[in-house]
Amino acid sequence: AGRALSEAADYAGAVAAFQQARAADPGRLDDAGRHSTALWHLRRSADLAGLAAACLATDRRSAPAWAAAGNALSLQREHGAALAAFRRAAALAPGDPYAHTLAGHELAAGEDFEGALASFRRAIRLDPQHYNAW
Repeated sequence: AGRALSEAADYAGAVAAFQQARAADPGRLDDAGRHSTALWHLRRSADLAGLAAACLATDRRSAPAWAAAGNALSLQREHGAALAAFRRAAALAPGDPYAHTLAGHELAAGEDFEGALASFRRAIRLDPQHYNAW
């Protein structure tokens, strides 16, 4: 539900659904990247930092945890550190296009358009249907 609401740009609804899922299973990190992106869109910095910290405390080898950390750093305008977190997420889950897409958005925000294009292309190679990268 959280993912569907997020993709429909109902970020408040998505956050509520993701929070309900985390309450039921706090160790589940699969949707932490998407949860953190919804918080990023809502500019809920404190909630986003808390989510990232909780996810990294649960499993520092989790790609979604590093995506959450990257989103928290991005919202704080720590673009270099955010990009490093997204790259860590991509290294931990090389077959997942989401971290590459987040890195692409971070690179575009820093006006590294060639780097952003390369990240988006990596995401699309992994999933030609990944509309966030398109």
